[in-house]
Amino acid sequence: MIKRDAALIPAGVKRERIRIPSREAGRFIDADLYSLSLHDSNSSSPATKLSAPAVLVNFHGAGFICPALGTDALFCSRLAHACGDGLVVLDADYRKGPETTFPGPQEDIEDVLRWVGQSKRFDVSRVALSGFSSGATLALCAAASPQAVDVRAVVAAYPLTDVTLRNEFRAAPRPVRPLPDWMMGVMLDCYVPDRARRADPRASPAHADLAAYPPTVAFLLCDGDNVMPEANRLADRLEGEAGKKVVRYMAAPGIHHGFDKGPAPGSEAAMKRDGMYAVAADTVREVFGL
Repeated sequence: MIKRDAALIPAGVKRERIRIPSREAGRFIDADLYSLSLHDSNSSSPATKLSAPAVLVNFHGAGFICPALGTDALFCSRLAHACGDGLVVLDADYRKGPETTFPGPQEDIEDVLRWVGQSKRFDVSRVALSGFSSGATLALCAAASPQAVDVRAVVAAYPLTDVTLRNEFRAAPRPVRPLPDWMMGVMLDCYVPDRARRADPRASPAHADLAAYPPTVAFLLCDGDNVMPEANRLADRLEGEAGKKVVRYMAAPGIHHGFDKGPAPGSEAAMKRDGMYAVAADTVREVFGL
């Protein structure tokens, strides 16, 4: 699947591996920076506001447990290509369970955004977040929490939004390739083993203050995905909140969670993936005026 996606990465997009310092001395967070014109990360010259690009910080899906940095390479490279020199995409890792449980992943995201805010290579007044699956959950939580930078938008692809829900209450009208209840249970137990903490807004974005979300929130959903209804409910609530713009894309019919990773060329899933990534790019361009 990854090889199939890698073959589609647009020409001219460069990737640079970065090690971001964490709050723990000697521990670093890996990240990949995608850009059309790679700026020198060792440069001591501050970029001017006009020349510095906006930055989209992305977090991959992993069920809160799997090491999967790089699985969003096609998305990140396409966004960098579509937005030209005006945007770079930082695909950042985070620690996983069961070794690191809540709030460890959130702390890594805070450290990444603190590093972004201190960097001279980005326009730190133009920061957006994105993520897929569990990474989208984390992106939404981060976007609705105090950070070292002002987050202007968040793009969430098939997120879990309420981790307090019992698995039997997660059901799409016509589910396609749903995860077994036991597997979802294992993932959530590795993410937030203390069930009393699952309603914490930093763990469960549906429980965050709606006013705390950035002005633009995009939901990229799949009609056959069992977590789609809870994401739609959060989108509905945000649409009723003053000052919020909600963007929705529904991949249908019969499209499952994670469908965009490695679909066969020319397939229905590949066409829906292209449409979903285009909506993400359009959203980011509009937010940043690119």
